[in-house]
Amino acid sequence: MSLTAQQTAALKAYIQADPDGLGFAPLVAAGDAGGIQALLNAKTPAFSVLDPAADANAILDAILLANYTPAAAVATANAQVAALYCQAKQNNLFLLLQRPNQTTFDATKPNNVAGLKDATLQLPSKADLSNQTGGWTGATVTVPMRLVKTATYFQKLFAVANTTAAAGPAGLSPVPAMNDGASPAGTAPTVSGVGAPALMVLTGSCQIQDVQTALAP
Repeated sequence: MSLTAQQTAALKAYIQADPDGLGFAPLVAAGDAGGIQALLNAKTPAFSVLDPAADANAILDAILLANYTPAAAVATANAQVAALYCQAKQNNLFLLLQRPNQTTFDATKPNNVAGLKDATLQLPSKADLSNQTGGWTGATVTVPMRLVKTATYFQKLFAVANTTAAAGPAGLSPVPAMNDGASPAGTAPTVSGVGAPALMVLTGSCQIQDVQTALAP
């Protein structure tokens, strides 16, 4: 997809200013659009974005499936209700992640993420029927960690914060459920070990035509 005039202007300004110190200047002088394209498509060190094609199997690998089985013997009415509650959450989990031919999960969709969060939290499966996590929190690698990826410099340039104020003007829907803790009011939801992943306006890679147009007089 071709860049808009505004996006082309932003790309031109970024190449000229080189705020991330990628070394554009000699490539611009040499007219090396391909070299500039390669730098723009390189991964940033640590700028995280919500992944529109998160690996469904990787997400499943972060699920604490043992916690969906109540530790208490199913002998009382309360325990039976807890078992059914856990089973309902497990059914929702597999509905979200194991549809026919599904290999990815779109973490940029608010309802997708809200449903996955609900399915992996507050499982009444401890011996006293109190709640525990299904993988959204409390693990070395949590489900939210599997829903983000590292952006390229090109994607970072056009990304917006995962908030209504930032995402709305970009035509994107914020994903408030993308949070494994208490995010301060008015701030982007945060994930432990990741920070506040942004939303991508442009999800693809930089094309050489994008660079050539940006460098044109």
